[in-house]
Amino acid sequence: MYKKVDVLQNSGFVVYYLLMEKSKIYLETTMFSFYYAPDVPGYTELKAQVWQIFDQIRAGKYEAYTSIYAVQEIEAETNLEKRDKMKRLVIDYGVVVLPENEDSKLLDAV
Repeated sequence: MYKKVDVLQNSGFVVYYLLMEKSKIYLETTMFSFYYAPDVPGYTELKAQVWQIFDQIRAGKYEAYTSIYAVQEIEAETNLEKRDKMKRLVIDYGVVVLPENEDSKLLDAV
């Protein structure tokens, strides 16, 4: 998408800027859980893909979101060490937690 900007007001000089918006990505609970999945057959490839996504979030390629419902699921994790690590991912990667509303309910249901 291009945005037209008059660099000197009413001068007739116009510049077009390419707006580079970050892609937004929604992370549901399994993304946080798979980050710490055991290295066993069937999980190794998925874990690598999840790590790659988090690396891309850290690099600024994606703007990451999750919902209050996913955070509640993380809080319900009975393994305290895993729960704390998953909560740390939200903080360390700057994941925006969406409040309780109809949109976040729809995302959580996906």
